[in-house]
Amino acid sequence: MINDPLVSARSIEQVIRGKKVNRQYLVRFPNSNKPAHYPVVFFFHGSGGEGADLYKLEAIRLIDRGEFIGVFPSGYKRRWNSVKDNADDVDFFKKMLLDLAKDSRVNLDKVYGIGFSNGGGMVNRLAKQTALLEGIAPIVSQQLKQLGNITPQRPVSVFQVNGQRDNVIPLRGGLVFGRMHFMSAWGSAYNWADHFSCQLSPEKGTQLWGRYRVRITSFKHCVENKAVKHIVVQDAGHNIRQLRSLDLYDRIWTFFKNN
Repeated sequence: MINDPLVSARSIEQVIRGKKVNRQYLVRFPNSNKPAHYPVVFFFHGSGGEGADLYKLEAIRLIDRGEFIGVFPSGYKRRWNSVKDNADDVDFFKKMLLDLAKDSRVNLDKVYGIGFSNGGGMVNRLAKQTALLEGIAPIVSQQLKQLGNITPQRPVSVFQVNGQRDNVIPLRGGLVFGRMHFMSAWGSAYNWADHFSCQLSPEKGTQLWGRYRVRITSFKHCVENKAVKHIVVQDAGHNIRQLRSLDLYDRIWTFFKNN
């Protein structure tokens, strides 16, 4: 439960397995009375979570700076069907956009998705199967092999972050939970860059994010001025809270604005 009068709790009816289900999501507008036309950022939680889990100070600070409208949806039974399953999450995403479009403050030409783990799989899927996103940030996840074979409907900018020691969705990819076959993290980033005709000899470097050293691979000169950036956080695993503490939302939003 979010105790914030600026948060709007909304629901959309969807039929799943022949039953009507109310899909829940939270919307947070900037705390401002000034007329504006804001970008929209969707935050997709990981498996076992819900939208409220990502409603944290790091996001609120950016929202109240007037950077964007934040949307925090909840997956059916606390997960996203990042491959085709019973709940049509692509349809849910489209219906949320239709609802948001009723408000003149919403700029549907600038819609972005940030997803953690299972939510990262969801933003990858949305970027491959719709033409509704400008940019995505899959965190501690990469594309499933079957997604890698799909040609995206439009170019998007990609900010992919992986933990070097991730033992849930390993950098090398492979079979996870006995049923999902992931590309390698590098292969997933390269797949995006190849689809968007980026320069395939990327720039490589290292930085310090807090106490963590990160390896950064940047594919540039993509179509429509898009970019693909792959970050590997040394000595980090699948711990989402650990990664979020590294000014991650600020880094992602700066990347989205510049690409």
